[in-house]
Order: sequence, then C-alpha cells, then structure tokens
Amino acid sequence: MLIFKLFELAITLMLLVLMVTQIAIPVWKGRKLFPMFRKQGKLEMEAIALEQKAVEIALQKKLNARKKEIKDVTNQ
Repeated sequence: MLIFKLFELAITLMLLVLMVTQIAIPVWKGRKLFPMFRKQGKLEMEAIALEQKAVEIALQKKLNARKKEIKDVTNQ
C-alpha cells in the first residue's frame, strides 16, 4: 500500500507542476496556454538565452576595459 500512496503522491505532484507551468504562469503573464506544445515557446527561450549571452559578452568587455584602465593607472 505504501507504493500506491507514493505513486498517488507522485502523480498529484506532476499534475500540480503541469497546472502551474502550463496554465497558471501563462495566464499570469498573459500568454497562451500550454506553451510546451508551441514552437514559439522554444524560440522565445532560445532568444532569451542569446540575449543573455550578448549581455554577458558586453559586461565582459566592460570588465576587461576596466581592468586595463586599472593596470595602466597602477603602472604609471
């Protein structure tokens, strides 16, 4: 019986996660329901990842420039 209770709990948790990620969050953000079935959702995730990468590269450039400035100042 313990196995059945654990199985029931696992199914309940999976349904709860499904409802939150596929219904509640999209409704809250004003998007269409069930994004896991949409290619647009995958493309949006890829676009967000690329945008984040661009921000990281820009920050790395700023950091390198600042390090160079500090190095130049300390060498004088």
